[in-house]
Amino acid sequence: SMAPFCAGSGAGGGRPRGARGQRALCRFSRGGVSHYVTLTLDEAEALLYVGAREALFALATGTVELKGTISWEAPLDKKAECIQKGKNNQTDCFNYVRFLQSYNSSHLYACGTYAFQPKCAYIVSVGTGSTRPPSTTSWARSPSSCATWALTTP
Repeated sequence: SMAPFCAGSGAGGGRPRGARGQRALCRFSRGGVSHYVTLTLDEAEALLYVGAREALFALATGTVELKGTISWEAPLDKKAECIQKGKNNQTDCFNYVRFLQSYNSSHLYACGTYAFQPKCAYIVSVGTGSTRPPSTTSWARSPSSCATWALTTP
């Protein structure tokens, strides 16, 4: 499980709290993922969307609980082309999510570097039409230049 680490939080549900009722400091991370730099807050759904290197996450704002994950890796052929362009295969030839914004009430719009071949995608919001947190992700290819991502429930 990828539970967040919360300093100063006591046992029990709800918002993590410190000894005097202050909010606890929580940290989320996923093994092998870095560059958590792109953030979008959905106040209505109480979700923080986080774009990172080759991944997107949906976290509950009150508890930092993971509500959804999308792996968005640049494919091997794109990484090979990136290397052929003289880029560093240890730092440059990945998909870094650089733009993540609410598109409408049901979708997000995300763009990544995609191994120096930028690509954008529409993403179905985690809270849209679902009473349970998503447990799997799927990728559906679109005839347009953008791909459509969907967070799905079993």
